[in-house]
Amino acid sequence: MRQTPKRPPRDPGSKRSYDNSSRLAKSKQSQDLIIQTYVDLLAARRGEEVHMDEIAKKSGISERTIFRFFKDKKLLQEATNTYLQKFLQESMTQVAMLDVPGFGKYVFEAFDQHEDLAMAYIHSAFGQQARVIFRKQLNQLLIDRILEEKKLTITRELEMKLAVIVSLVNAKIWDSIKTDFGAPGKDSGPAIEWAIQALIDKL
Repeated sequence: MRQTPKRPPRDPGSKRSYDNSSRLAKSKQSQDLIIQTYVDLLAARRGEEVHMDEIAKKSGISERTIFRFFKDKKLLQEATNTYLQKFLQESMTQVAMLDVPGFGKYVFEAFDQHEDLAMAYIHSAFGQQARVIFRKQLNQLLIDRILEEKKLTITRELEMKLAVIVSLVNAKIWDSIKTDFGAPGKDSGPAIEWAIQALIDKL
């Protein structure tokens, strides 16, 4: 009678390792897809309310799974806000690399590349909240750059002129030009760069 070879005794101090990295990666992909789907729907509806069942239908992820990751709409909005902030932060890093007119051109072209994020940023309530904070930081950074380059001392009159200049670097202006004139950011960006440079030269 053939005997089955015995397995070596298991070390009682050792534990079977369980690699859950692939499961975590899949979970992260699902969360990203849910957020991106939410952003797409917000952009398409220009900020109108989006329901969880609509996200489930478009993403192909069940409502039950969505609620496992985000127990309510508020948590999904917070996650989406973080997603938008990453997009905004990428723009901030370009300020140090470009002059102000060049940055204006860059931003308009970036809005084209990330149109869904830009539209959610403009039209969703929580996107607008993020936008208020971001705009204050960005405006001050651009104003400081102009003052430093032109060696100017701030006055109230100059402050208002600078406010007009930096306000041209704006997602709403990009959206208005695209809507009213059918011009994407790759076309309007160079015009914004020209306008900003012309105004700075007049200071």
